[in-house]
Amino acid sequence: MNTEKTGVQALFFSLFYFLNFASLGVIMPYLALFFKENGFSGVQIGIVLALVPLCKFIFTSKWTKLFGASSKPHFFAASSVLLANIALYFLVLFPTFFTAAIIVLVFSALRVGLLPAVDHCSMEFFTKSGIEYGKMRMFGSIGFIASTVVMGKIVDIWGVDSIVIAASMLGCISAVPLFFLQLGDGFGKDERKKGSEAFPAFFYFILVAVIFYFASFKFFGSFFNIKINEAGYSQSHAGAIWGFGILCEVFVMFYAGSIFKKYKAVNVLILSMFLGAIRLFVVAFSANLVILYAINLLHGFAFGAYHLSVLRLIQQKLPENIRLKAQSRYSEMSFGLGAIIGSVLSGIIYDMAGVNAIFAIGGLLAVFSSIIVFVGGKKLETSN
Repeated sequence: MNTEKTGVQALFFSLFYFLNFASLGVIMPYLALFFKENGFSGVQIGIVLALVPLCKFIFTSKWTKLFGASSKPHFFAASSVLLANIALYFLVLFPTFFTAAIIVLVFSALRVGLLPAVDHCSMEFFTKSGIEYGKMRMFGSIGFIASTVVMGKIVDIWGVDSIVIAASMLGCISAVPLFFLQLGDGFGKDERKKGSEAFPAFFYFILVAVIFYFASFKFFGSFFNIKINEAGYSQSHAGAIWGFGILCEVFVMFYAGSIFKKYKAVNVLILSMFLGAIRLFVVAFSANLVILYAINLLHGFAFGAYHLSVLRLIQQKLPENIRLKAQSRYSEMSFGLGAIIGSVLSGIIYDMAGVNAIFAIGGLLAVFSSIIVFVGGKKLETSN
C-alpha cells in the first residue's frame, strides 16, 4: 500500500474511534443516571437501556448488508450517525418513559452496525498495511477517558441534561472522519466468495460465552455510577474511576501486538473474563473509594484484552469468507443479546435486592463465561 495513503487512512480511523467513543463515554456510564434523575424506576431504566442491544441483536446484519450494498458506504455511515445523534437530543425535550423508549430505539437502529463495519474494515486494513488495529482503536479508549472524566464534573455543575447534549454533539462530530475513510475497500467482497458458511465448533463456544460475559459487563456499565451515587460520592469520582480504568485499556491496546505474539488469544480471553469477574466481586463487597479506584484498573483486561482477543480469534482462526459474518455475529451475541439480558436482569435485581447484588451476580456470570471459553479452547486445540 502507498505509505502516505496508508498513514492518512490510519489517522482517520483513529480520529473516528476517538470521537465515537468520546460520545459513548458520555452515554454508557451516565445515561442510566439521566433516567434515574428523571424519575425512572430500575425496571424502566433496564427496559430503555435494553433497546440498544435489542437493536444490535435484530438489525446488525441488516445494517451491514445495506452498508455493503451502498455505492457510497462512507456517506451511508456518516449520514446514519448524524441522524442518530440528532434524534438523541430529543431526550432532553421529552424525558418520559414512553418517549425515551422511542428515541433510544431510533438512535440505536440508525447506527447499529457502525462499529462492526468499521472494526471489520480496520482489521482488514491492519492485515494489508501492518498497522496494528489496537494502535488505532486505542484512540477510542482515549476519547472515552476524556469524556467520562470531564463529564463527571459537568454533571455535578450543570445537571443531567448535559449528559444528552454532550453525547449528541460528540456523536454528530464523529461523522466527519467517516466521509474520508475508504470504508468500501474490501467490504463485502469476502461474502461473495465460494465456501462453507458454517463456523467451526469452537467459535460457537465463544459466541455463547460472550453472551454471559457481556451481560455481566452490562451490569457493571449500567449501574457503577449509581453505586458511586448511593455510596455518597460525587460523579466526578465516577468519571475519574472510569478514566483510570480505560487508561489501562489504552496500555493493553498499545501493547496488543506484543501480548498476542507471546500468548494465545484464547488464553488471553479466558484471563480477561476471569479478571472481569474479580472486579465485579470486589465492587459488590466494597464501597471504599480507594479500592474502587484500584480495582477498576482491571478494565484494561476486562474489556480491552477481551475485545481484542475475540477479534484476533476471528482473524486468525476463521476462513476469510466468513470473517465479516463472524464479526457481525459476535456483535449481535455480545453487544446485542448479552447486553439485553444484562440490561433487563440488572434492573430487576436492582429493584429486588439493591445495587451490590447486581455486581455479585455479574461476577458469577463472568466466571461461567471463562469456563465456557476454556472448554471451547479444547475444541480449538482438537480441530488444529
